[in-house]
Amino acid sequence: MEQIVFWQRNLSIHQSALIRALSGSASYDVTLITQDELPSRRKEMGWSAPDLGTANLIRASEESNLDSLISTFSTDRATHIFSGIHAYPMIYQAFRRVARTDSTLGILSEAGTLYGARSHLSLLRNRFNAIRFRNRIAFVLAIGRLGVDWYIRSGFPASKVFEFAYFLDEGFAGHRMVCADHPFTFVFVGRLYPLKGVDLLLQALKGLEDRDWRLQVVGDGPETAGYRRLAERYFPAERVSWLGFLPNDEVRQVLRDADALVLPSRGDGWGAVISEALLAGTRVVCSDRCGAAVLVDDPRRGCVVQADSVESLRDGLGRTLDKGRISAEERRAIAGWASRITGTAGATYLDTILRSVGGNGQRPTPPWGNGPGGDSRK
Repeated sequence: MEQIVFWQRNLSIHQSALIRALSGSASYDVTLITQDELPSRRKEMGWSAPDLGTANLIRASEESNLDSLISTFSTDRATHIFSGIHAYPMIYQAFRRVARTDSTLGILSEAGTLYGARSHLSLLRNRFNAIRFRNRIAFVLAIGRLGVDWYIRSGFPASKVFEFAYFLDEGFAGHRMVCADHPFTFVFVGRLYPLKGVDLLLQALKGLEDRDWRLQVVGDGPETAGYRRLAERYFPAERVSWLGFLPNDEVRQVLRDADALVLPSRGDGWGAVISEALLAGTRVVCSDRCGAAVLVDDPRRGCVVQADSVESLRDGLGRTLDKGRISAEERRAIAGWASRITGTAGATYLDTILRSVGGNGQRPTPPWGNGPGGDSRK
């Protein structure tokens, strides 16, 4: 049996569905090694410890005897997949040690910093990593097309870079009946700080006051008070609801009841809430600086707008309003398409990647992309 060893800083609900699905395969013995448990900030956001299925969970730290731990895995049957290289001290120490063995070595990572003064420094550091390690790394699972572009620009061979995603649990569990006199509902989910672009969303909606809509904001953060003041200046109180952080199951219910998720991010390596919305059968309006924008390349699932542009966002919101409330049929169609971003789909895709890297198959296409892996417009 082949071994897959995931190295992560901490537990994540955005990778647990993939790990759980792989652990249910007869082909792989799966282990997750983390430095930390669930971070307190994630708990405050409503996260709970994820279900890893039958995967082995090991806690490690900088002080751990990493050489002894790594030696427990077979060098000729083990594939080690690291969440980045330099991102976290324990991950980097383990990466360097595994790189000295004959095990297959891979990276699963988003693009580096995409916004602000640190973006150039981030790219330079990744170019240094490419020069130093690209011959040793067998494959890169780059999150979204932004991640693919990032790693290729960094100097990794395109042949080693595979477009990947955060695969999630099945999400569609029905919805409440559409009430004809209920206003169109937009929802934002995430931390309230400048990168996520809630200020852009409020400014864009300011030009649509004559339309019948409501906005629900799920989340909290350093800009909460400022955004609330902005909303109070622009709109009557009943138009915008501030729900704070909610447990993940409640977030999914909010998504199932909304007509469209809006994520106007100025820079998001992926944006897992986009996946969650599609799995709930909900339309998405997102910026082109979200890695998960690749999932919204068909107007039947939503629209992609220009990042940091109030005008483009307002146009996208207006076009989404023009479609009217989402119907049961439309919701089922979106959720049905989104089955290709579940943990089961991700496990199948990763299996084909590993076989391809090992010389036992053709290079696969992502399940959401055009070609043998699936037509994104269906």
